[in-house]
Amino acid sequence: MGSLILFKKFIFFALVAFSSASFALSVETRDEQAASANMEVLRLRVVNDGPLDLRNVKIKYYIRNGLAVDVYDSAGNAVSVDTVGSETLALTVSVDVLPVGVFPYEAGMCFGIHGGDWLPYDKSGNYSYTGNVVFGLNANVTVYVGDSLAYGKPFGGAFPKTSEANPLTL
Repeated sequence: MGSLILFKKFIFFALVAFSSASFALSVETRDEQAASANMEVLRLRVVNDGPLDLRNVKIKYYIRNGLAVDVYDSAGNAVSVDTVGSETLALTVSVDVLPVGVFPYEAGMCFGIHGGDWLPYDKSGNYSYTGNVVFGLNANVTVYVGDSLAYGKPFGGAFPKTSEANPLTL
């Protein structure tokens, strides 16, 4: 009987510790076409340094409204482009299970971001854009586990107005 009480206490404290623990996550991005003014080829990966796999994860990369997104490699994950505000979209990758380690693999997922007309645009106007030519940390990409923000700074402002809107493609 005494060992059952100890076991229940252990489970209780383990659950409390897990539910109040911060997530050991980071996001790294790079632009394979940093020299191009016409498009960004986004490489994105997440590093989970925590002790556990995470479930029901959403990764959000924020861009200006009117840009097109081409999915080159989503590592089999569902991808959507969600409206955040009148001037902002979030390229959202939904991950069922985010394992410990580098996700999805060293090369990262890959997406093309460009104007619908392929004309040059100011990539620095995208909230999540860093201009890294090699993988580097990016706190302007958010990661949610369930409904809880686990990493990053969510977008909270408006982008500068663009002269013409371009259609969104996936």
